[in-house]
Amino acid sequence: MTQFSNLPDYIRISDIIGNVNQGKPAILPIGYSTWWKYVKLGYVPQPIYLSPRVPLWKKEDIEGLLLSGGIKSGGVSQ
Repeated sequence: MTQFSNLPDYIRISDIIGNVNQGKPAILPIGYSTWWKYVKLGYVPQPIYLSPRVPLWKKEDIEGLLLSGGIKSGGVSQ
Protein backbone atom coordinates (compact mmCIF):
# COMPACT_ATOMS: atom_id res chain seq x y z
CA MET A 1 0.00 0.00 0.00
CA THR A 2 1.39 3.37 -0.92
CA GLN A 3 0.25 5.13 2.26
CA PHE A 4 2.65 2.93 4.24
CA SER A 5 5.68 3.34 2.01
CA ASN A 6 7.00 6.46 3.75
CA LEU A 7 6.29 5.34 7.33
CA PRO A 8 8.91 3.81 9.66
CA ASP A 9 8.67 0.16 10.74
CA TYR A 10 6.99 1.19 14.01
CA ILE A 11 4.26 3.80 13.96
CA ARG A 12 2.55 5.95 16.58
CA ILE A 13 -1.15 6.32 17.20
CA SER A 14 -1.14 9.73 15.47
CA ASP A 15 0.08 8.00 12.30
CA ILE A 16 -2.83 5.54 12.49
CA ILE A 17 -5.78 7.72 13.47
CA GLY A 18 -4.34 11.01 12.18
CA ASN A 19 -3.83 14.36 13.84
CA VAL A 20 -5.51 17.47 12.47
CA ASN A 21 -3.24 19.81 14.45
CA GLN A 22 -0.11 18.22 12.97
CA GLY A 23 -1.63 17.87 9.50
CA LYS A 24 -1.39 14.07 9.54
CA PRO A 25 -4.09 12.26 7.56
CA ALA A 26 -5.71 9.21 9.15
CA ILE A 27 -5.01 5.68 7.94
CA LEU A 28 -8.08 4.57 9.91
CA PRO A 29 -10.75 7.26 10.38
CA ILE A 30 -11.62 6.57 14.02
CA GLY A 31 -11.16 8.53 17.23
CA TYR A 32 -8.53 8.16 19.92
CA SER A 33 -10.88 6.66 22.52
CA THR A 34 -12.37 4.27 19.99
CA TRP A 35 -8.90 3.08 18.98
CA TRP A 36 -8.00 2.30 22.60
CA LYS A 37 -11.33 0.55 23.11
CA TYR A 38 -10.59 -1.65 20.09
CA VAL A 39 -7.09 -2.40 21.45
CA LYS A 40 -8.63 -3.45 24.78
CA LEU A 41 -11.23 -5.63 23.05
CA GLY A 42 -8.59 -7.25 20.82
CA TYR A 43 -10.01 -5.96 17.51
CA VAL A 44 -6.66 -4.36 16.64
CA PRO A 45 -3.07 -5.41 17.47
CA GLN A 46 -1.60 -4.73 20.90
CA PRO A 47 1.06 -2.01 21.01
CA ILE A 48 4.72 -2.37 21.82
CA TYR A 49 5.82 0.20 24.40
CA LEU A 50 8.95 2.22 23.73
CA SER A 51 8.48 3.66 27.22
CA PRO A 52 5.50 3.57 29.62
CA ARG A 53 3.80 6.46 27.80
CA VAL A 54 4.89 5.80 24.21
CA PRO A 55 2.97 2.97 22.52
CA LEU A 56 4.02 1.92 19.02
CA TRP A 57 2.52 -0.51 16.53
CA LYS A 58 4.33 -2.55 13.91
CA LYS A 59 3.62 -1.11 10.49
CA GLU A 60 3.11 -4.63 9.14
CA ASP A 61 0.44 -5.35 11.79
CA ILE A 62 -1.59 -2.27 10.83
CA GLU A 63 -1.09 -2.99 7.14
CA GLY A 64 -2.32 -6.55 7.73
CA LEU A 65 -5.33 -5.23 9.60
CA LEU A 66 -6.30 -3.09 6.62
CA LEU A 67 -5.65 -5.84 4.08
CA SER A 68 -7.82 -8.27 6.05
CA GLY A 69 -10.83 -5.98 5.70
CA GLY A 70 -10.39 -3.56 8.59
CA ILE A 71 -11.65 -3.62 12.14
CA LYS A 72 -14.31 -6.21 12.78
CA SER A 73 -16.56 -5.84 15.80
CA GLY A 74 -19.53 -8.12 16.13
CA GLY A 75 -18.95 -9.45 12.62
CA VAL A 76 -19.32 -6.05 10.96
CA SER A 77 -16.41 -4.39 9.23
CA GLN A 78 -16.08 -0.82 10.49
